[in-house]
Amino acid sequence: MKLTKGAVSVFLYEVNHLVDNEYKESIENIHEQMKNGDIIGYLANKYKNEIDLSLLNGQDWGHQLNQIFTDMSNVFAGNERRKWGIEKNGLCLLVSWAAEIIRDFEVFTKE
Repeated sequence: MKLTKGAVSVFLYEVNHLVDNEYKESIENIHEQMKNGDIIGYLANKYKNEIDLSLLNGQDWGHQLNQIFTDMSNVFAGNERRKWGIEKNGLCLLVSWAAEIIRDFEVFTKE
C-alpha cells in the first residue's frame, strides 16, 4: 500500500498529543532512532499507553514513513534550529517534519 497523507496525518496527531502532554525527546535521540530506521516502532513502544500508532507500526505505510524520516535526518540533521526553529524537543521536530511531508507529499512519495 502506498503511503497516504491521511496516514502521515495520523502520525502527526499522535506525536502532537505527546507534545501537548509535555513529553520530550532529545533531538539527538530522535535522529538516532531515525538512523535505526524505526522511529515509529520506537514511539509506539515507548508511548504505548499514550498514543496509538497501530495503523503505521510494522505496516507498509510505517515502513515508507520511516524511510522518509531517515532520508530527512540524513539531509537535515544539525539544521533543526535554523530551518525549523526547534532546539529543545525532538518530538516537535517530528511534528514539523510530518507537516512538511504532508505539504510536499508528492515530492516525498515519488518513486
